[in-house]
Amino acid sequence: MAKILIAEDERIVAWDIQDSLERFGHTIVANVASGAEAIQAAVQTSPDLVVMDIYLQGELDGIVTADKIREHLNIPVVFLTARADEQTLNRALASTPFGYLIKPFSSLGLQATIQIALHRYQFEQRLAQAEALLSTTLASIGDGTITVDPAGCVTFMNSAAEALTGWPQAEALGQPIETVMPLMHAQTGEAIANPLRQAIQQGCKVNLPEAALLCPRNGTPRSVGDSAAPIRQADGEILGGIMVFQDLAERSRQDNREIACSFKVPASTEDCVQQLCQQVQRLNVDLEFQVRERTAQLQQALEFEALLKRITEHMRDSLDEAQILQTVVQELALGVDADCCNSALLNENQDTLTVKYEYSKTLPVLQGKVISMTERADVYEPLLRGEILQFCPLNLPALDPFPAHTAILACPIIDDQQVLGDIWLFRVGECGFSRAEERLVAQVANQCAIALRQSRLYQIAQRQVEELERLNLLKDDFLNCISHELRTPMSSMKLAIQMLELSLGNVGFLGETAEQIDRYLNILKEECQNEIDLINNLLDLTRLNAAADPLLPTLVDLKLWLPHIAEPYLHLANQQQQTLLLEIASTLPPIMTDLAYLERIVTELLQNACKYSPPGETITLAAAVTDGQHNSPSSSSEAMPSLQPPVAEGAHLSRPSAILLTVTNTGVVIPAAEYERIFERFYRIPNNNPWQHRGTGLGLALVQKLVECLNYRIDVEGGDRYTRFCLHIPLPS
Repeated sequence: MAKILIAEDERIVAWDIQDSLERFGHTIVANVASGAEAIQAAVQTSPDLVVMDIYLQGELDGIVTADKIREHLNIPVVFLTARADEQTLNRALASTPFGYLIKPFSSLGLQATIQIALHRYQFEQRLAQAEALLSTTLASIGDGTITVDPAGCVTFMNSAAEALTGWPQAEALGQPIETVMPLMHAQTGEAIANPLRQAIQQGCKVNLPEAALLCPRNGTPRSVGDSAAPIRQADGEILGGIMVFQDLAERSRQDNREIACSFKVPASTEDCVQQLCQQVQRLNVDLEFQVRERTAQLQQALEFEALLKRITEHMRDSLDEAQILQTVVQELALGVDADCCNSALLNENQDTLTVKYEYSKTLPVLQGKVISMTERADVYEPLLRGEILQFCPLNLPALDPFPAHTAILACPIIDDQQVLGDIWLFRVGECGFSRAEERLVAQVANQCAIALRQSRLYQIAQRQVEELERLNLLKDDFLNCISHELRTPMSSMKLAIQMLELSLGNVGFLGETAEQIDRYLNILKEECQNEIDLINNLLDLTRLNAAADPLLPTLVDLKLWLPHIAEPYLHLANQQQQTLLLEIASTLPPIMTDLAYLERIVTELLQNACKYSPPGETITLAAAVTDGQHNSPSSSSEAMPSLQPPVAEGAHLSRPSAILLTVTNTGVVIPAAEYERIFERFYRIPNNNPWQHRGTGLGLALVQKLVECLNYRIDVEGGDRYTRFCLHIPLPS
């Protein structure tokens, strides 16, 4: 894998990129946030690739930083950006990046882009080496050598051609051949058509006339001779032309013996010229072959990159294991021109393989075949170790239907935990699979491993969701059953106690003559009611958590409703030597709410206040309209439905007001540290005496759940000898 430098100023994104790339096996040499740091890290670590955010901290943005890195090092850069505007894109393209990703992007997309960039960089390096080798070869030829494009404009000159024509290559490039190499007839002085132009037009070799004179840029005309020939592609298309020429006068002054020794041909000028032409022809053939070979390699690389991108995008868009692998085998078979491609998956014990997915053009079908790993250990043991194999199916029992002359490429599908299966490609004939095809299949197998793991995790999650749904249904059934089974006996017990009390009273066993029996009956009634309250609270909380009951909105006038609700607690407060005050504003507007839920909230708060306030203290129930500063529902209730009427479209959205309903009791102080836990189930304040004030510990938990369901908010505050519960009821603007 590659050494990668990350330049990203958003640290969370940078850490996520680093984690993703390290999972794919890359080494992160540095993770920086500014352009200056990126330049320094690149010079110090010489990474294989730079992942560069366009917008970085500091004065240098990513594009300028990439240009400065290229001034020191030839390193490919992949740009990241959250902006896809045309100006940013044009600036990035002008910097010739090897990739461009728009945020947000997936880990697979990032990995595919980096792999493509690295392969493109390698191919460009090899192409540059080949071009440099070709240029060096042409420059080393002793005779003048000029190449032109199909339009007859100069594309290359060696040093001998520069000396003969008087034109430096830098000035001659792009000039017509007639300008750089003007020719005339030695006797008539008339201009001669350049053989290069004729060779391109006629598509064949053209010799210089015997009386041809070259008119150099500075100097006297000189006699030249030799030939020009077209440069062709494999399909015959003419790419340009090449001319090799020499100063005949200078050549004639050379020693005939030296010429013979040099070319190993008879020492005559005519034979030397013929030998040189043959050498140029061979050079032309070699050049054409190299160009065709390099063009084919680049074309194949582009096709493989497009195939890998297509497969990766399909995997990213699907979580269906069958659909992923069936597409992979079909795309691979067509992309590498294989006769068959299949994918097999290992069982849990890793002792058998089952061919699950296959695409075949002409070969026998193996889909559904179960293969034992012991049938050919020399094949499957290396696959289990993560190795790629290429072989023929000789003496392989599982592959008997295939011809003997069939090349097979087997690649394991392996993730960071284990081998999941393999991919096999078959090609009939003597031609095996190239190294580029092996690398392509290995990359596809890596993507398959990731996709399979994600697909299986998704399937597990789906099964868990289905199981949770089943358990939820069971829970609902249990709630319905337990509600009946718990409440019915307690109702019977309560009725029996009442009937027993009535019967004992009728026969005279109660009153002053039977104080002990009366006390026992009161204990029975009190404990029975406590158990009924506990069961009701538990079932109500469970039902609220399950969202089993729909809200029933009702229009309520608080000015009339609150005194009615508080009436029973006025008598209770008088019995306990407490004072209950009502402070209800006359300006309270009616509200839309679930009446049963709101009644339960208010009665629980009043009951708690009466229970815990000492004799002689004051309890106050107050309600008033406030400004919007209290009208912000709690974070836990943001998803709850609102019972307030919707605001008409186009209406002015001013800050809404709220109704603040408070229950305050004096003589009791709750420590501020307990405010966050006071609404927990079964939680009791540590300094409270549980034997003095018995309770279930569920009342306030039930209040908070009801408040959340209504999309309200409840707070607790306290001070010197008082505690206040504040219920915030939002109003529409």
